[in-house]
Amino acid sequence: MHCNKCGRDDFIIIGKENARKAVEKNTGKTNQSSLETPNRLASTTICFLFDECVYFSMLSIVDLESMGFLRYHAQLLLHDNHFILMVKNQSKAQFGERMNRIAQTYAISREQITKAVFSFPQFAGLDHSRVVADLTRVYGVSREQITKAVFTHPPFAGLDHSRVLRQAERIGKSFGFNREKISEMLLAHPPMAGYSQRRNLAAVDAFRNAAKRTGVSLTAQQAMQMYSKMFMTSPYPEKGSKKRETYFTRQKKPKLSRLGQLVEKRLKNIRRPR
Repeated sequence: MHCNKCGRDDFIIIGKENARKAVEKNTGKTNQSSLETPNRLASTTICFLFDECVYFSMLSIVDLESMGFLRYHAQLLLHDNHFILMVKNQSKAQFGERMNRIAQTYAISREQITKAVFSFPQFAGLDHSRVVADLTRVYGVSREQITKAVFTHPPFAGLDHSRVLRQAERIGKSFGFNREKISEMLLAHPPMAGYSQRRNLAAVDAFRNAAKRTGVSLTAQQAMQMYSKMFMTSPYPEKGSKKRETYFTRQKKPKLSRLGQLVEKRLKNIRRPR
């Protein structure tokens, strides 16, 4: 349906009864003329009453609770538009079957799946047979390793891993990493796969500058071990800026990133070559 108030074409109301209850709850009365039939549910009326576009789902909080979600998590999911748009046409039985297929694909418990869906609602809409096939093809690892990576960081399942690994290989050459080592690092630390190429290049810049300041050369293994413990630290000198350390040096206003400071501190503890 099209909303004449906000201009969105994906405004959706599922079921006459759900719309009636929602309107009654928020206004204390029902606009009968707009609720005569499902086809006549007026988006303009609902938008006016709620001051925003509201998505309705066939699933209820009780339905999600019966599938293993905590009540608080179910409430939040049913207010998440990404989740609602994925399940808008699914009944309790259909969504339950989807959850069962995910459990069979990874051979894990329903509890782990509900946690993954809550932390990353889009997880429920992915084709997980394809996800596993893609990860197996790109990284060449076992299903157990894939399952561990996916459920350590659920957004890992939604990435284009051919592109992720291709970009990581280009950047990894700066540290002397080969494809096997890069794959190992990404699977051991799944959040790393979601970082942009710009951020990873800024991290390389911070490592290089720290090495120059201390005069210490790192082996590929040392660099990998160090970065795997620090990769979540910002490589940007200024908060909110995407400029590398080298940019500020060229501007004659040298600044160190938090990552650069930590790397320098760690390198100072390494014996300098004679």
